[in-house]
Amino acid sequence: MASSWVAKVKNNTHLQTAEEQRTIVILQDLFDGNINAEDAARSIASNYERRLKSGDTGTTAWALWTVVCHAIVDPRTGIDSLAQLAQMLIKISKLPDVVDDQGRLVVEDKRIFWHDVPEFSFWFREQAWSKPETECMFLAISV
Repeated sequence: MASSWVAKVKNNTHLQTAEEQRTIVILQDLFDGNINAEDAARSIASNYERRLKSGDTGTTAWALWTVVCHAIVDPRTGIDSLAQLAQMLIKISKLPDVVDDQGRLVVEDKRIFWHDVPEFSFWFREQAWSKPETECMFLAISV
């Protein structure tokens, strides 16, 4: 079942690479029950591995986490889908670290892909607090 975040992200002119478009499909498959969190994590990681190994860590982190965060902050994303996303993020953090062709760990801002889930917290904060409905949601949860 497609939700509003899917249409928004698919049409975002900054998220038109094959990796981002595949990530949208992977997340939708996760929400629809076609794949589990572990398979989604592996698929997403392999989807971005080439870009990460090439040194494109900052843009890759931004694009990946922007797609994921759009799904998280959409007010119509149900609790079951949020639980699946949380499990997927845990599974991503347990994947083998990405190593470049010279045998060096691939990092962004001193955080290792995938172990440290680099930049996720930053992009989540940026996405979440940019939406008034999300702010209301966080305020309601904190009360």
